[in-house]
Amino acid sequence: MRLFDVLPDTFTCSFILKACLKLSDVVNGKIIHGTFQKLGFGSNLFLQNMTLNLYGLCGEMGDAMLLFEKMPQRDVVTWNIMIAQLVKRGDIDGAYCFFLRMPDKNVRSWTSMISGFVQCGKPKEAIDLFMKLQDEAVRPNEVTVVSVLAACADLGELDLGRSVHEYSTRSGFKRNTHPQAEEIYQFWDKLLVKMKHRGYAPKTSVVLLDMEEKEKEKFLYRHSEKLAVIFGLMTTPEGTTIRIMKNLRVCEDCHAALKLISGGWTQFAIFERAALDCTRAVQDENED
Repeated sequence: MRLFDVLPDTFTCSFILKACLKLSDVVNGKIIHGTFQKLGFGSNLFLQNMTLNLYGLCGEMGDAMLLFEKMPQRDVVTWNIMIAQLVKRGDIDGAYCFFLRMPDKNVRSWTSMISGFVQCGKPKEAIDLFMKLQDEAVRPNEVTVVSVLAACADLGELDLGRSVHEYSTRSGFKRNTHPQAEEIYQFWDKLLVKMKHRGYAPKTSVVLLDMEEKEKEKFLYRHSEKLAVIFGLMTTPEGTTIRIMKNLRVCEDCHAALKLISGGWTQFAIFERAALDCTRAVQDENED
C-alpha cells in the first residue's frame, strides 16, 4: 500500500495493529500508531485501545502510561487494559490505583483485580474486594468465582468457600470440564502408583482445609499443574519439552511431584501414551 501511495483508513490500521498484537511486534506497532495519528485518526478510541494493549503486552509500560494520560477520552476497556497489563507485570499496587480511579467498573474490572490479588499472593485482599463487589450488586462470572475459591483455599476459609460454591451452583455456572478429563485422570492414577513405589508421599500439610487425610490427598491429586503435565505427556510427541505456565504459586507437593516426574518417567509416559492411542483406535474402529 505504501509503495503505491494508498493511504490506510481506520479499518486498515486496526488490522495491522491486530497483526502486531499477534506477533508482539511493538516496532511496527509504533509505526502504525504514528501513521494513524498523522492521518487524523488519533482520537479513534478503538485504535487507541488496541495500541495501548500492544504496548502493555510488549512490556512498554512507559509508552502505555504516556498514551493513557494523553487520550482525550477513555472507556471501561481502556481502564481494564491498564489494570490487566499492570497485574500481568506484578504491579498489583499500580493496578489497584487505576482500579480506584475508574469512573465506571464492569465485572471484568472487578475480576481482573480479584484474580490479580490472588496471583500476587494477597488472598485476603481478593476476598475483601469480592465482598465490595457484592455490595455494589455486580454479578460475578465464572472467573471471579474460581479466583475467590483459590483465595479461600489459600486462607483456609472453608465456610466462605462453601457459600461461594453454593452461589455458583445456584447461578447456573457451567462446569468447564476438559473433554479428555477422564483419560487424564486415568493416566494420573496409573502414574501415581509408580510414583509411590519410588518414594512419593503426598504433602497433605499444604492443604489448609478441614477434611480427612484421604480427602486431602485427592485434593492434591487434582491440582492444575499436575493435570497439565499429564495432558502434555499424553498429547505431545516423544522428547517434547513440557513447560507449565501458572498464574498462582506452585505448592510444595506439586513441586515435589513434578520434580519426580521430570526425573525419569519418559518410558512410562511413552508406554501409557501408546496404550491410550491403541484404545482410541479400537474405539474409532467400533464406531465406524
